[in-house]
Amino acid sequence: MPDPRNIAELISSCAAAIPDRPAVMDGARTISFKELDQEVSLLAAGLAGAGITPGMRVALLVTPSIEFVALTFALFRAGAIIVLVDPGIGAMNMRACLGEARPEA
Repeated sequence: MPDPRNIAELISSCAAAIPDRPAVMDGARTISFKELDQEVSLLAAGLAGAGITPGMRVALLVTPSIEFVALTFALFRAGAIIVLVDPGIGAMNMRACLGEARPEA
């Protein structure tokens, strides 16, 4: 049973139960739950190695894609608090958003 406090653990559960089923589709690209879980694990380990710790606010400025989904779940798995910022909001609004949210990374 996955940890109900961390949604990223559902990816591991799905990877075990239905590994070859599509998890994310982005145009012509599709990755399975197994592939997504592997990518999330690699990214989460890299984030931890880079100093991302549970409870740390991390700004995420990424356009929607498979990589966005993997990075989002990796940040959740690492216990980070995601400060999601739409890169299309313009520089002034982005500065205001980041200034208010005060991400640590």
